[in-house]
Amino acid sequence: PEDPAGADPLRGSLFVPLRLQALVIRPDLPDIVDQMFQRFLPNERPQRLQLLMACLLRRFGFVPDCAGVKDMCPVWIHCTAGMMVMLPCASQRLVPRRYGTLIDKSRRFLQQATAGPAGTNLARVEGVPVGFIWSWNHILTRRWRSSWTGDEHFQDCLLADFRRFCANDANRLKDYWDSIWY
Repeated sequence: PEDPAGADPLRGSLFVPLRLQALVIRPDLPDIVDQMFQRFLPNERPQRLQLLMACLLRRFGFVPDCAGVKDMCPVWIHCTAGMMVMLPCASQRLVPRRYGTLIDKSRRFLQQATAGPAGTNLARVEGVPVGFIWSWNHILTRRWRSSWTGDEHFQDCLLADFRRFCANDANRLKDYWDSIWY
């Protein structure tokens, strides 16, 4: 997912927005992340959001990619190895210069994915929309795929369920937030 343009055009990367508006009392205010984490110092709030997003990914069977470059945006791989998710970086302070082009491509992808009326209501941190860049693992060959490890139908169902969860369908995101926060 680091280079969304380098993926299969028929199953390219997708942006899955995280609807944080359901988690705050005043969703009409622009500082949603500040409202969510007002108990913490302002410079800690983006990290707290990353931790929340990591908890959501773990809940859906993703594990962090420890083999990736430490200073890049976090990449998570599903336990079936069929899907990957990248958390968009709000800050490029720690990104080495040689990886800047991958981050720039991801930022351009986010700009395109969130352009238009649907992207205006998204929560943002330092101008970067809050959500996940979802991608399928095209490197995994059919030899290693099965109904036990997750075929394409399973991947599509997981993506649909993840989208519903992130959109707070049936109040699932809010209930999860309440269960871990209070």
